[in-house]
Amino acid sequence: MQTLSFKTILQRWRDTLAASGELKTFCQSRFGKDPTIIVHSSYAALPEENSCPCIILSPGYKIEGPNEDEFIYYVMVRWSIVNSTIETSIPGVTEYAGLYDSDDFGQLIYSLLDQVSQSYPVGRVKYEIEKEDTFPQFPGYQWCKIRFNPSISGSIEY
Repeated sequence: MQTLSFKTILQRWRDTLAASGELKTFCQSRFGKDPTIIVHSSYAALPEENSCPCIILSPGYKIEGPNEDEFIYYVMVRWSIVNSTIETSIPGVTEYAGLYDSDDFGQLIYSLLDQVSQSYPVGRVKYEIEKEDTFPQFPGYQWCKIRFNPSISGSIEY
């Protein structure tokens, strides 16, 4: 039976992010250091602040089998940055700059992962900047969905 392991997806995404000059440049310019990339099965706890900027890749769930017309894989991608800057340059307005940094970081991660496979791009993302009180950390997450059509050859190449 055709199947695609989470290991294959997670390692491919890990390698893509780790090799990305664009990601390293972004993190160096905004946070003064390279990102930490963690592959882990739990995504409940925030990373330590000294690990930020951080990207956590975790398996989600998959739907596959001989009676499925398409196979669907969900992978959880979490990130967190630290930024304690509070902007008050506009009278009466307070902005937490980390919110914008976190969103920019999440968008960059999504664009890089979407380019991993031209045949099987990330087809859908549920994206959120978390709303818990975690200041000065600004975590976010995205559930990434990938679809494969089973092939006659019996194997899925990703």
